Amino acid sequence: MGLTLLPSAAFAQQKSLKELLVGAWTLLLVDGKNADGTQVPLYGPNPIGSLIFTSNGRFSVQVMRTINRPPFASNNRDTGTAEQNKAAV
Repeated sequence: MGLTLLPSAAFAQQKSLKELLVGAWTLLLVDGKNADGTQVPLYGPNPIGSLIFTSNGRFSVQVMRTINRPPFASNNRDTGTAEQNKAAV
């Protein structure tokens, strides 16, 4: 008898898509499509970012391109050399 009640109990507790999306999410990719249908990464091959959805319908999105540059030798961006500053910008 318990097994026959499980599907109906699970069905009654299903959440809406809005409820399922509420929370913080890690970005995996940001792709666009060319006219021929091929996918193109808009922020490079390994973008970083996050998405936050609140229960009252607000959202926040942060997307950044990863940069393959060495860290500042001084470990302080305020004291970088001219070359390090150019690479960072």
